[in-house]
Amino acid sequence: MSSKLIKGCKTELGTVITYINSVICPMISINIDGEDKDKFILEAFSIVKNLSLIIKKHQQDRPAEYVNVITEDGWYADELKITGSSEYNNIFKDYKIISAVLTIIVKLVDFLNEYFLNNITHMCFEEDIKIDNVLDLCDKGTCTRNIRIQISMFKEFYFNKCRIVHMYFISMFNAVCGSNRPVGLPIKVLDIFNSSLFFLTPDDPFCSFITKFERWLPSHIRNRYIISILKRPNMIPSLNPPLDLLVSDINDLYKRYLRNIHLTNDMCMNIIFLRVFLQKKNIAYTLVSASFKDRQNLVSVLLSMITKIKTNEQCTEIICNALRCIDIIINHDNNIVKTYVGYQIIVISISLYEIETTVFYTSLDSIFNLLIRENANALIYFSFQHKPVVDLLSIVWHPDVKKRFKKISDDYEKLGENEALLDPINSCCIVEPCAINEHGEVKIYDKNVLLTWLFDSSVNPFTREELTPQIVHEFNETEEAKTAISQFNELKKSFVLK
Repeated sequence: MSSKLIKGCKTELGTVITYINSVICPMISINIDGEDKDKFILEAFSIVKNLSLIIKKHQQDRPAEYVNVITEDGWYADELKITGSSEYNNIFKDYKIISAVLTIIVKLVDFLNEYFLNNITHMCFEEDIKIDNVLDLCDKGTCTRNIRIQISMFKEFYFNKCRIVHMYFISMFNAVCGSNRPVGLPIKVLDIFNSSLFFLTPDDPFCSFITKFERWLPSHIRNRYIISILKRPNMIPSLNPPLDLLVSDINDLYKRYLRNIHLTNDMCMNIIFLRVFLQKKNIAYTLVSASFKDRQNLVSVLLSMITKIKTNEQCTEIICNALRCIDIIINHDNNIVKTYVGYQIIVISISLYEIETTVFYTSLDSIFNLLIRENANALIYFSFQHKPVVDLLSIVWHPDVKKRFKKISDDYEKLGENEALLDPINSCCIVEPCAINEHGEVKIYDKNVLLTWLFDSSVNPFTREELTPQIVHEFNETEEAKTAISQFNELKKSFVLK
């Protein structure tokens, strides 16, 4: 079938597409086993192999003249695409027939990758085998016969049928530099490398590409590559991402994690890699590449992850890694603890003492000592916490700090008796006031408490209206907000004088 169609390439590509859509994909997808399904799988193999020869010939005749898949209609019309501003040069040339051939190959490779990976994953689940270990077990001959057959077919497809199209795209990606970009490339096309990720080895050309951590790649794609390498400890040293991208990608992953709890493991693996990365690098050099906002957000992400996994005994190592990362980052830039993050650290880290896991204490002591030294309001926020836990903490504090803490605790305990001075969220005395507009009425909150709330939520906790740090900042620049804050400070001062 495939060889006949390729001979009449100009007129028969539409027939190939119809055949793939109406016969090959449905017949491979239906729940049948044996020779019938294998016949269509081998037919798909043949189409990929033979059409790849056209791509190979094009690359030999016109090196560095790359084409995109067809995006105007068909399989990739509605897929998200690599974007770029007018300052970037699009690397793609207009060879319509070659584009059509490439489109067919990419579609079939993606389809067959998904078919094999789903099958192998399902079989591993039934045999209670971890998918990450299946290749080692297969090499040792300890897998079931069905798993070995599937992996053997997948390996044959990957090494002998996909190599040309893989190398075509790797060559294209390596040509992306400076102002050149693969603008308009459907992100879905990158899924053809899922087989590469499954069989990944250090000498694979794809490994050389993904360890470059290219900026033009979407964040979630870079994250997928890091996860794949982290599963292969011998390959971790080859991964050397720019810290600003690593920080940005972890922050982006956390946003996706909030919508999909199944990304917990990905978040935890990234935290482990971040700790390894920070400890082996020149921190003063690498951290400065990330913006202050990104570094601040990263600490908040780490703290938020701690709150979500702290009761899981299996996550103790992850929490230790997260605390170590926080310690490294804030010691490099102590201005971070002077923001709302200082309050967030206190509330979340204090809760770790409540679960009495002593392995956390070394990092916590280091973090708390920095907080007390650099954040003028730290002792005030400490005084609001659960008394028995704070007493446990105070044994590592300097005597002068204990004395200051005692006076602050007494003063704010008295202030806390006045409801007008309490923050609506945590019911503790407002330390650093800020104003927000609620249905035309100005309400006073503690700025650090409110910003901590808004890190995981973009709504007012009481009215459920949209509320973001930017909205808070803009309103607090108005005269109305400044007047309300000034009146609150006068009220607080009058209670102190009493």
